[in-house]
Amino acid sequence: MKNMRRLAAILISVLMLVQPVMASAPAAEGAEKAGQGIYGLFAVTFEGYVVEATDITSVLGLFEDGSGFFTVNNEGRAVDEWSLEGNQLTVKTDEETLTGTLTDGIIALDYKEGGTFYYAADGTDTSSVPVMTKEEFAEAWEKAQSEDPKKVMAGDYRLTGGYFEGKDITDEVLAAMDLLGLEVRLTLNEDGTAQFSFMGETLDFTWEADNLNSNDEDISITYENGVLTLTHGEEFLTFVKKTDDAAAADDAAGAETADGEDKDEDKKKEKEKVKIGAEEYEQDAQDEQDAQDEQDAQDTKDTIAGYYKLVKTEQNGSATDATILSEIGLEIYIVLNEDGSGKMNLFGADMDVTWDEESIMFNDEKASYECADGKLTITSGDARMYFEYAGTPEEAPRA
Repeated sequence: MKNMRRLAAILISVLMLVQPVMASAPAAEGAEKAGQGIYGLFAVTFEGYVVEATDITSVLGLFEDGSGFFTVNNEGRAVDEWSLEGNQLTVKTDEETLTGTLTDGIIALDYKEGGTFYYAADGTDTSSVPVMTKEEFAEAWEKAQSEDPKKVMAGDYRLTGGYFEGKDITDEVLAAMDLLGLEVRLTLNEDGTAQFSFMGETLDFTWEADNLNSNDEDISITYENGVLTLTHGEEFLTFVKKTDDAAAADDAAGAETADGEDKDEDKKKEKEKVKIGAEEYEQDAQDEQDAQDEQDAQDTKDTIAGYYKLVKTEQNGSATDATILSEIGLEIYIVLNEDGSGKMNLFGADMDVTWDEESIMFNDEKASYECADGKLTITSGDARMYFEYAGTPEEAPRA
């Protein structure tokens, strides 16, 4: 699906839905259908916490005729139908049906992927939702991790010693096992499952922070200072996490190779000087050409860089006035920076764009444009968007 055409189609459908709503009643009487309005995302659930929405933007529009729209970051689509029974909200699109609640101007919408998005109408008091800042969430998450021993203990372990069948497992025994390729491996997974591997055989267990469940045998687990011990009667096995051991081995290997690298450093430098000398003339010439090309392109970009507001959309001969969106507090605009980067803002969600003297790129789609006398027209197929210059890139909202 072409992004530019899809964007224009969504804009047109949304604008056509907004216009009857705006014209049907004055603002003071806009509640003819309970729940209608424009709602902005302010919080999301993550790992069981309600966290402020700083890394995601979303707008949900519910119109009087039961239709609407919503956007999530750079993606937007129309709402085919929505309904409110009591405080139970249902939102249907062509892809999914979402359910949630609407209470005191706050929408809590559940997503199939897990988690809840919290939206609020402009000016709504959201203090009833216990929202954490990102910093508060990070602190709470770190504390929860440290207080959950299973999260700390989970991982892959290697055998380091013990006492089994009347014999001590010494370093000499472990060395002999390594020579024979007899690896003993213990894996504890966060979901409570575990695997014990020895001589190519793997046994499955379940585990808790203090015991390993195996055929009703009482195998206790202790974990202290990074050492995990399995104990059954007088027998015990000790393990350390393989990741910890591997990191130490990598550090040692890095220190050893550093000595060898130092010895060859002078030779490498000499070779590099010869290589640079051989390429120097061609590189200087290429740099001059690249600089001129960049300046030529920059001169072109400087002429149209700016912040532009959407005033009209057109598709299949149907034109729609976009300025009506400002009456409900929404702005659609595009920013073209002098360096060829930019963004398209749709209902508070940003879509990255790039541009040059010939075209504007929306994700992977190239659209043509014309710009003259402060008027910018972007065209893709039969879809057009008309913008007017509103200021420099620095003067754009959220610049």
